[in-house]
Amino acid sequence: MKAAKPDDKAPAACPPTAWKEPGGLFCIDAPGFTTKIEQTDDQDDPEMRVYFKKEAEGDKPELHFRVQWFLKRGDAATQAVLRVTTLEDAYKNNRGKDQGAMPRGTGKYFHYAKADDETSEVFYAVVEGKQFTYECEARSYQTPLAPELVAACKSLLATD
Repeated sequence: MKAAKPDDKAPAACPPTAWKEPGGLFCIDAPGFTTKIEQTDDQDDPEMRVYFKKEAEGDKPELHFRVQWFLKRGDAATQAVLRVTTLEDAYKNNRGKDQGAMPRGTGKYFHYAKADDETSEVFYAVVEGKQFTYECEARSYQTPLAPELVAACKSLLATD
């Protein structure tokens, strides 16, 4: 996976409705979702997470997904390649539904049903930034993934 060099293009622009990470690292278009930011306590491999949640409405269930990145894992390009390779294997070893390139060619996404539970689905999007590799993860249990979860994860955009 190859990230664009800073001189290749103007800085990424976020949609007006997008949530922007307070440090300017990424944005994601997830209208109607609330957020909670946390950092793990692991000093050797600290992970940042942003949890997105949308309350249940009528007959629609509560929706949630997360974006995570690791603060000390080194080169973003190397980390992106490693994560995409792992997800490509997971896609092949499960029941693949869809995969493709993320906007601006800075990552890939994978959507599959678990081989041992075809009613549960997983969606991962991996985006390479200048500083970090960002991953969006959404899951469903015994139901297809809600289209708004897939759309949100596909909108992940590194702005660092």
